[in-house]
Amino acid sequence: MQKSIDTLSNRYPGKKTLVMGILNVTPDSFSDGGLYFDDVAKAVARVEQMIEEGADIIDIGGESTRPGSTPISLEEELKRIIPIIDAVSNKLGDKVMLSIDTYKSSVAQEALQAGANMINSLGGFTFDSTLADVVAAFDCPIVIYHIKGEPRTMQAGSIDYSDVKIRLAAAHRRVAKRSFGQIIARKAWIATNARRI
Repeated sequence: MQKSIDTLSNRYPGKKTLVMGILNVTPDSFSDGGLYFDDVAKAVARVEQMIEEGADIIDIGGESTRPGSTPISLEEELKRIIPIIDAVSNKLGDKVMLSIDTYKSSVAQEALQAGANMINSLGGFTFDSTLADVVAAFDCPIVIYHIKGEPRTMQAGSIDYSDVKIRLAAAHRRVAKRSFGQIIARKAWIATNARRI
């Protein structure tokens, strides 16, 4: 059974901003790349440490999206993240909310089936519009964050953000127009929850 973001919010009504801890299970992420790659026990220990330090949500990512990175295959991403999600879910259960950091609908679906509770998606539905179907099917919250282009090229050429608010608002309107309609039609609360995170 999926936990909505309200499960954690209701523990601290109006008193606590939820903290998300990041676990990169990649060899090349910009912050902790390689530290928890291909080592389930070490990754689970890091999750426990982050919870002890105050994390409410753990975001698990299997593909680096640092500037200049190249995409990995669906199979490789699943191989990296599913054993971690399985192990954390089995050991910690409801002590923590798990987020899957992916823009691929197939990865999101398998992660949710394995025990993840929400999605953290680079570019929203820009790279895979069927991700919206997964969100609707699982009734899960989603965090959508902006990217210029794609990771491999996002710092190429001119980067002009003369008004960041206008640029981000326009980008999110495009995302909403592309896929939010089908989600809101089925579960209107998802969009609200995504904005509250």
